[in-house]
Amino acid sequence: MEILKNKPNKKTQMDNTNNTILLPVGTILHGTYKIERYLSSGGFGNTYVVTNVQFGETRAIKEFYLKGICQREGDSTTVSVSNSENTISFNQQCEKFKKEARRLRGLDNPHLVKVYDLFEENGTAYYVMDYVDGENLSTRLARTNTPLPEKTVLNYLNQILDGLQAIHNSGMLHLDIKPANIMVDNNDVVKLIDFGASKQQTSADGVTTTTGVYYTNGYAPIEQIAQSYDKFGPWTDFYALGATLYKLLTNQNPPSLSDIREDSTDDKHIALAIPQVSKKTKQLVVWMMDDNRLVRPQSVKDIRVFLSSEANVSVANKPANKKAKRNVAKVVRTVCLSLFATVTVLSLSYYGYSKFRQRMLINQLIDNMVEVKGGILNGVSFNTFYIGKFEVTNEEFHAVMDDRGVDYFIRAQMGLRLETWASIKESTKENCKLHHPMIIGRKNVTEFIKQLNKITGRNFRLPTDREWEIAARGGINSQGYRYAGSDDINRIAWCDDGVSLSHTREVGKKYPNELGLYDMTGNVDELCDNVVGDAAKDRWSVRGGCARDLPADCLISKRKPLGSDCFVGFRLVLDEK
Repeated sequence: MEILKNKPNKKTQMDNTNNTILLPVGTILHGTYKIERYLSSGGFGNTYVVTNVQFGETRAIKEFYLKGICQREGDSTTVSVSNSENTISFNQQCEKFKKEARRLRGLDNPHLVKVYDLFEENGTAYYVMDYVDGENLSTRLARTNTPLPEKTVLNYLNQILDGLQAIHNSGMLHLDIKPANIMVDNNDVVKLIDFGASKQQTSADGVTTTTGVYYTNGYAPIEQIAQSYDKFGPWTDFYALGATLYKLLTNQNPPSLSDIREDSTDDKHIALAIPQVSKKTKQLVVWMMDDNRLVRPQSVKDIRVFLSSEANVSVANKPANKKAKRNVAKVVRTVCLSLFATVTVLSLSYYGYSKFRQRMLINQLIDNMVEVKGGILNGVSFNTFYIGKFEVTNEEFHAVMDDRGVDYFIRAQMGLRLETWASIKESTKENCKLHHPMIIGRKNVTEFIKQLNKITGRNFRLPTDREWEIAARGGINSQGYRYAGSDDINRIAWCDDGVSLSHTREVGKKYPNELGLYDMTGNVDELCDNVVGDAAKDRWSVRGGCARDLPADCLISKRKPLGSDCFVGFRLVLDEK
């Protein structure tokens, strides 16, 4: 979100006349928003100042526009893709753009830019957000050509932490904290901007782009540079925040990771030289910029406890070998124990990660909802609905429910005593793996959906039998296959095709159907609601076949009653996405 208050310059004036890229001033979007002037552009969009013509409010609006891929039609407003080969990339990135907006709309914090509206028009997507009347801290440093006072920086830090707490509690990461993405308005209120780091982007201030998560040199820790997504967490943002503090306090670019590693001094004063700043603030920067993610602060609470304490943290020399690094981590945690008194870093880390992980997995469930556009299939009309791309996994189920573990629910569903379960658990351990579909009973799925709706405030439910079949057939994109996505069952399904399968498989490892839905045939039978039948027992059915079923039992048209000898899982439908 490049939300800046810029004075027009030659480049801006030139861009404003280039209607092949930008919308003309005066354009009305969504019948509501009048473009007043251009603000800025990134690799994924253009940002404008707009006026809400109904209420006279000034907002910023971001337009999804992939440079090098998109172009304007003759009417100067409609966006099209330059060639058909780029259509898939455009559609995928546009979905990410819309998901970013939906997530931001769910956040309400004075230090985060508020999103008000999201709509599609002119062949692309737009979202409306706060217009920040101020400047970013990169611009301020360039304008004043001097470091910011420590007191000012700590004031900004406190506000940034407040915003980061809201982000992390929602299961999100910023992934591109730097002075250019910190806006300060005329009342000295800080707002974090530009949450689009999980996309490619080009910038003029040192951004290195990748095919995954882009990063800015000097502000990215090793796990981000290496694109080690499984190692991302709040600590990833804290490294960038530490580098940002260094930049604000010195007006010097942060050192490289190699420079920090090669600095063998206790306080890293060679790599992280911060003159005329208190010892405690220096220690905070060094702590946050540790190359070992396990040593860095693990939660906002860690940092706040440090800032409120009177003690100082000493940083030990770090040898190069892994064993020594682990010992250093223990030393740092020991030092922090005296700092934090009754609360250990370990417990804080576990709590922070656990909460973050839960929110991230719940967001994953929401993000993986696929739109099934309304239309006519086999002569029958249906309305638009959203259904899960995958079956709900053990990990996702566990994140929503409690800490009893997924095997508890399997045991409960099977009606087994603890000692009986212990004797057969080894033979079923494959079914309990985190990324395998959750094997579930009707009671447990009801409890899960109730808890999920309570946490999210959304309306998740099971698909109806009819919705499931429409989605499995590919909706209006249907090619008429016998199975969900192909007539070749081995291409799209785990099932008993000559070799009996004794357990489930990880979701998403076969090819999807026409809508991008995985495993609707095979792996686990999927629980559906609202079956039309003569008896109450017909309310529930299972569809799609499971790993132990023969191909004939996996046909889209095949319906089995609940209670059949099979693996039963489920995927979700989300109303009002």
